[in-house]
Amino acid sequence: MVCPLCKKENSVLCYGHIRHDTNYKLVACDNCNLFYLNPFPTKMKIKSFYGSKYYYDNPVNDGVFATKSLLFFNSIKKYLPSGGCSLDVGCSKGFLSYFFKKHNFDAYGIDLSSKACSFARKIGVNAIASDLLNYNPNKKFDVITIIDLIEHVDEPQKVLKKANSLLKKGGLLIVSTPNIKSFYSKISKSNWAGFDLPFHIIYFSKDSLSFGLKNAGFKSNNFLTDSFNLISIEGLLRTNLNVYFGKLLEFFGLRTKFRQNFMLPKIKIVSKQKNIILGVKITIVDKLKMLINYPLNVIFNGLLLGDSLISISRK
Repeated sequence: MVCPLCKKENSVLCYGHIRHDTNYKLVACDNCNLFYLNPFPTKMKIKSFYGSKYYYDNPVNDGVFATKSLLFFNSIKKYLPSGGCSLDVGCSKGFLSYFFKKHNFDAYGIDLSSKACSFARKIGVNAIASDLLNYNPNKKFDVITIIDLIEHVDEPQKVLKKANSLLKKGGLLIVSTPNIKSFYSKISKSNWAGFDLPFHIIYFSKDSLSFGLKNAGFKSNNFLTDSFNLISIEGLLRTNLNVYFGKLLEFFGLRTKFRQNFMLPKIKIVSKQKNIILGVKITIVDKLKMLINYPLNVIFNGLLLGDSLISISRK
């Protein structure tokens, strides 16, 4: 089969199974270094993955996404202009766009879920249900974010080119995706937590993402990584131990309780005159964990070994 990114046919086998799922193999393109599933799901099959039980329709995950959105915004804030027009592709319930809005941006978002977009509009985001390739607004954007989405698509080069066409000259595209060359990927191999089947169908490294961005017309790219946090529950779950730890929790019927009590941050949602005010509080425990992990994060993220690969590209 041809590579989803460069359309070349030469590939090498990396893993004969992924996380004990023998339905898929992982191969790497010899030309652009993109990693992808083989066999590759059909467009119809991919569409079937995203039903009402997918993340953006699951309220129990709101605390995770809201807090991660705040932390992510803080990590990229220094690269952003002082204001303008932003678009979040795959905005879900609009949490990231909400923080853009709070920092003088006219915040827009698109998502496949009309239910998620309805929530996003209640927190002040101009959100509509659409996919990127069929989105044709009457404006250009200063910043476009594509966060934890491009690993889900079967035509990544088209997505990057479309994003370029929607940006103003000098505008920024910020992409975040699982890093196939991360520390955790190297030690966990086929059990890596980033292999989220069947949703994640392609996997980028700095080389393959650079290839796609250059071919999409972007002039300069900065790369960084995030989500290392070795000394934490998150770090534990990103290693090979995640398989056995998860099975142990499931055996005792504690997986859901553990997730809700120890992993999901709490958010405060306040209704006010048909709008919603979102309050996300980083707790003292969260700050302590960040402080403990800080030295290792600086080293490993500086070496691009964190689990999330982030590119900041200028048109």
